[in-house]
Amino acid sequence: MLALVSGGIDSPVAAWMMMRRGAHVDVFYCNLGGTLALRLVLEVVRVLLSWSYGYNARVVVADCGPLARAIRRGVRQELWNIAFKRALYLAAVEVARTVKAIALVTGESLGQVSSQTLQALAAVESGINMPVLRPLIGMDKDEIVKLAQRVGTYELSARLPEYCAIFSRRPKKWATREEIEEIDLAVRDAVEEVVRGVKVVRRRELGDYIQSLAPPPDLEVEEPPPGAVVVDLRDEESYRRWHIPGAVRVDPDDVLSLVDRLGRDRVYVFYCYGGGLSLDVAESLRKLGVKAFSFRLWRISSRDQQRDTTSQ
Repeated sequence: MLALVSGGIDSPVAAWMMMRRGAHVDVFYCNLGGTLALRLVLEVVRVLLSWSYGYNARVVVADCGPLARAIRRGVRQELWNIAFKRALYLAAVEVARTVKAIALVTGESLGQVSSQTLQALAAVESGINMPVLRPLIGMDKDEIVKLAQRVGTYELSARLPEYCAIFSRRPKKWATREEIEEIDLAVRDAVEEVVRGVKVVRRRELGDYIQSLAPPPDLEVEEPPPGAVVVDLRDEESYRRWHIPGAVRVDPDDVLSLVDRLGRDRVYVFYCYGGGLSLDVAESLRKLGVKAFSFRLWRISSRDQQRDTTSQ
């Protein structure tokens, strides 16, 4: 089986539940948050796989940035949540065939978020010619948290920043067959790119692989350095309602254009909803020689956070 593990609380528990039934479970992780997020998730996976016995599990790591970019460019925003799940399923099926897995395992729980309604789950699974197992489907959050604490992944999962580059303020809770076909067309090339670029790491090699991942030093800051350009990566409505004084807003796909316009010799500090996107953007710019940072575990004010996430 191939477990789709996000590093969040739910998916490692789902994989663990299949392991305790004696299934051999490999892991597929779709990385959207740069090296720091990757290291944190792989620490979760390492704890999870400590429960596996009798086989050397495979961990398949994919850079899913192409999926996010394809969705932002080619899919209506109200469908972004469903589109990402659909693209993830499509990529996972191809990876499963590569590692000879015969089923997918997900951490979905019915109605927990907008993409986990019965209608949405039926839509994203349409045409997937492989069993999709959802051991948590009837559980509530408290039950899942208790199991995560038992597995030993809860504390690590709770530290992970949320990736919000494909955040939809008013997400649809279902999709028509025609909309799924449009999504498939928009993400087809990106799915192929993601699958071509996967890296497979065996459980026994996982510790060394984690140690080899070195995020840029001091990538996160508590306060912007003097003279830094503060950049808001959230949507326009959130920016209009509230933003850090002096911050400029930009779409994630336009960050490089902004930096080229203002100058690559400037210092940039990014923030978003949950911290994952800003970490990814800052790290990408560091690789280009730009001095960029992310606010450490940045969260918008509690009132705005509540208002901005109720539609997810």
